[in-house]
Amino acid sequence: MDSYLKSAMRWIGAAANAALALAFLYAALRLYGYGAASLSSSGGLPGLDLGLLREPSLLFGSVAAFLTEPGAAARAVGYVMAWLCFIAAAGCGWMALLGGRWLYNALARTV
Repeated sequence: MDSYLKSAMRWIGAAANAALALAFLYAALRLYGYGAASLSSSGGLPGLDLGLLREPSLLFGSVAAFLTEPGAAARAVGYVMAWLCFIAAAGCGWMALLGGRWLYNALARTV
């Protein structure tokens, strides 16, 4: 009877870990979608002009133009939200990979 209880607890734990891995995968995909939408709604990434890197006065003028344009605060908030969503998506994706690895190892031990 004791072995049945241990076996049942092991399978319940495996099911819970599989459910968590799938939940983290779902969260990663949703957060990536939110980040992409936020980045798109804030105007996307500006193009990189190498001339700005060679001439500091042009770079500071470009930054000043970005900060003084109307809607700059909303655009900055969009960039920050996109960054946070992408970082959270990477964390959730990592947890999903760890859960998948655990599930693979658990199945390899069982089968």
